[in-house]
Amino acid sequence: MGNVIRLPDVDACAQEIRERDIGVFVVDPFIETHEVNENSNEQIKAVAAMFRGIARKGDCAVLLVHHTVKPPLASSDGHAGDMNTAGGASALTGVARIVQTLFSMSAKDAERYGIADEDRHLYVRLDDAKANVGLITNRAAWFRRVGVTIANGDKVGVLVPEELEPSGDQGDDDDLHRTVIACLLARTTDPEITLNAAAKLLAWGGDERFARYRETDAKGNRRASCPFREALLKACRKGICIVTGGLSQGFTCDEKRKPVTLRRFENAASVVDIASQQPEFMEDI
Repeated sequence: MGNVIRLPDVDACAQEIRERDIGVFVVDPFIETHEVNENSNEQIKAVAAMFRGIARKGDCAVLLVHHTVKPPLASSDGHAGDMNTAGGASALTGVARIVQTLFSMSAKDAERYGIADEDRHLYVRLDDAKANVGLITNRAAWFRRVGVTIANGDKVGVLVPEELEPSGDQGDDDDLHRTVIACLLARTTDPEITLNAAAKLLAWGGDERFARYRETDAKGNRRASCPFREALLKACRKGICIVTGGLSQGFTCDEKRKPVTLRRFENAASVVDIASQQPEFMEDI
């Protein structure tokens, strides 16, 4: 494995930063500042050490912007706040004193905060992933992309802090779970249906209560959002029953089967089933 060569630019950069009293040195992207093997812990550690030297000699903070291993259009759920999602060698995050992740808003977050699906591309979340000098927080900092006209007349994109609070019109989870089971029972009489097909059937079935869960992929195919599929799956896990005509009906889920499959059940309603039913609920399909 070859040695990493330290170029004169490193010391020149530190000197320039000190002379100009620069407080923050932003390197974007990190990968274009070196030609070493990105997956080599030994070599990446040596490169990172050079930037640490610039921070010390230049008396400044050094911010390295680094790409993640995620496809750009994939959901950020499960990756926000995880420093292990960084691409290449793990030595880079090991050397760093502070690590944060920056991801676009996911469909799940858009639903939580009441952001329309066509607007969620405007929002990004910043999460703590590592902090050697203090405590990290599990609360995301949200920013909105806006266009700003600068002195020469050009319009550039900037991130403006945004205070987002969970939407108050989402309703209770139990109500949603009960509604999706009732509607699915009314929409299909099939003994089995895949989770994806069931979610798509409800989202695109003409019921405007589920309109916000509609999505289309790059090819124009209709789909149901991930949060909606998860809500339907949770409803089946909870064994929610709808009592009508003396029968207790619902769906169980087989999560070991690929794709995940929902199975319809129908039993004679017990006294307990009837007592737990909400008589005011009516589903008119």
